[in-house]
Amino acid sequence: MLEEFDKDEDMLKKKYAYNPLDTTSLHDINTYLDLSLNTNINGVLSNVITKDGFLLIAHRNKGVVDNSTLYPSFNGHSEIYDPNVEFYNESTYEDLPTITLLNENRLDFKNEFSREMYSELSISVFEKSITYFGLSVHGVNQELWKKNNPGEININRRLHFNLLATHTSNKLIDEILSIWKDCTEAFENDFIYGIKIIKCSNVFILIKDIFLNFITLLRKSKEFIVSILTIIVAISTATFININDSIPSQILAIFNWIFLVIVLVLSVTNLIYFLSKKI
Repeated sequence: MLEEFDKDEDMLKKKYAYNPLDTTSLHDINTYLDLSLNTNINGVLSNVITKDGFLLIAHRNKGVVDNSTLYPSFNGHSEIYDPNVEFYNESTYEDLPTITLLNENRLDFKNEFSREMYSELSISVFEKSITYFGLSVHGVNQELWKKNNPGEININRRLHFNLLATHTSNKLIDEILSIWKDCTEAFENDFIYGIKIIKCSNVFILIKDIFLNFITLLRKSKEFIVSILTIIVAISTATFININDSIPSQILAIFNWIFLVIVLVLSVTNLIYFLSKKI
């Protein structure tokens, strides 16, 4: 019975989802979904552009799907709310689907994007409109799989549909990087990178932009720079402190050493805090 089910599903995918001429249309996808009984997955996937023009790129954490790879800003599965599923009432807000079949309104994925973005980046609402790009379909082509793995049975038979979009946020990249680790699904990523491409019409504008970016980096990293300079000065000063035979000089030297140790401890602590805040 299961073999017949898999065979029928493979026929549907071959006819509607795996067009070798790459002419699969949205009508074909909808036809497949109408006829398929498989447990296919619907998801939302989006890039986020910050107010200062950075594209957020997620680096997947160890222990999750596609670990150690780069992903769009956020992604996740979409579900239809069912009041009979107790999990929805017991879990966090971010696990509660926003799509329902209890009304006759059209299915709108905007709130699903908002839910996932809050769950992974701690951005609570869509400050500006979302731009949809299209739909991607991922899955295992069973014919190719059987050809490459003769005699084996592939259990990964469902398709993964992703609604693709981009979102322009009114938050700066520093704001987002300072809050994303506190979100519910922060464990999915170990880093969030910001990428910005600047096009310069000539070499003089390029030099100016490099200089301004360097100044901005120094301004943002002043805690780091001050800590490094303080440590260097403290170590350099310590090499010039000598203890001679006079008691006043010995007492003064001891106080100087105590002061330098305190300065070093505070500077190193500040340096560690700065680095941990930036990671």
